[in-house]
Amino acid sequence: MAGKGSHFGRAEVVSLAEAEALYRAGKAGLLSQIEPSRSTQPDEIPRLEIVKAMAEFDAGHVRASLERLESLALSEEHDTGTRFQANLALFLRASDFEAPGRMVSYLSHLRQSASRIGSPKSLGSLHLAVARLEGVRAAFRQSRHHMQLARRLIEISEDPVLMCTLDLVESSLECVSGNLVRSRSLATQCYGRARQLGFSKYILSSQSNLAVCFLYGGRSERARTLLTRVIDTTAELTYVRFGATDTLAQVELYEGSLSKAARALDACQNVLAQDCLPSRSWYDLAHQITRCAYHELAQDWETVLAIVDDAA
Repeated sequence: MAGKGSHFGRAEVVSLAEAEALYRAGKAGLLSQIEPSRSTQPDEIPRLEIVKAMAEFDAGHVRASLERLESLALSEEHDTGTRFQANLALFLRASDFEAPGRMVSYLSHLRQSASRIGSPKSLGSLHLAVARLEGVRAAFRQSRHHMQLARRLIEISEDPVLMCTLDLVESSLECVSGNLVRSRSLATQCYGRARQLGFSKYILSSQSNLAVCFLYGGRSERARTLLTRVIDTTAELTYVRFGATDTLAQVELYEGSLSKAARALDACQNVLAQDCLPSRSWYDLAHQITRCAYHELAQDWETVLAIVDDAA
């Protein structure tokens, strides 16, 4: 790699390993701009494009990310492993913006790719993706069933990054379903794994999950400390920043500070305004509950009704 003033100044990358290192370091904004150089091995280019698409998503270029991943997933030119990785990345990200019923075609492609490979890693990833989708639609019994299958298979694969993903997703689902003790345990486990890997996104996301557990357990000051740390270090990860800022607004509402909550809600809108989204996400819809809570405390019932109507 070469550059003007920095190692990556020319926005090009030589190898897949270098791109993956940038991704783990949380350099989503920079990575979303890179292009393969003349020295890049041809067989690495499709996988490099997947990493770039994932970085685009984290940096808020969601529409471009999904379009790139769909193109990679459907291309007959790529090998089965590459198409599976693209299908998995696409399914996990598109499901944030689509109703569960509309994910059937995505799931069909993912299932076919996973079955062709037939490894514990591919099949475990498939069950993990389904568990996450079932959790989104509040089907927690089905979600836990798929999560158990995913954990058995992924533990066989011994893939450290996938283990991080597993812990983070399960931590989020357990929190939503009300099992805060297990949610906190899994978030702590994810944080430890992520620190060993130097994987910035998982470090920050696990801290955000821990903050939610602290807040729901009445430890709002501990939650604020974690969230402030996350928000201060997510300039290039707008997706993580949005969730952390929404939780910070909940902390301020818990402590009865409407003025601070209003500032956090404004910050959420600023983050959303930066992103190029195909539609409103499930996280955005969850954020509307926080907004309703704010206007309820302010006794602004007309705004609460307007938010609910708009969300519906």
